[in-house]
Amino acid sequence: MVGRTLALQALPITFGHKTAIWLTELARHYQRLKEVEPRLFVGSVVGAVGTKASLSDKADEFRKRVLKRLGLGIPEISWQPARDRI
Repeated sequence: MVGRTLALQALPITFGHKTAIWLTELARHYQRLKEVEPRLFVGSVVGAVGTKASLSDKADEFRKRVLKRLGLGIPEISWQPARDRI
């Protein structure tokens, strides 16, 4: 098949070579997603405004159990007003 450089035709390449490039690109994207996963996928079980004021004294234990069961990380502090996580 036709190889390309700067959107112009260049020397021929094989379809296998082209698919190998796609595969390595996908592998790099997958690795990037795995690296950011712990920072993005955290839970929030801290009440209406993030202070745990409406929850009982066992709020921390409850939060840990719920988030562990959901497979989510536990944030260092409430991120209720922050919007940089999923």
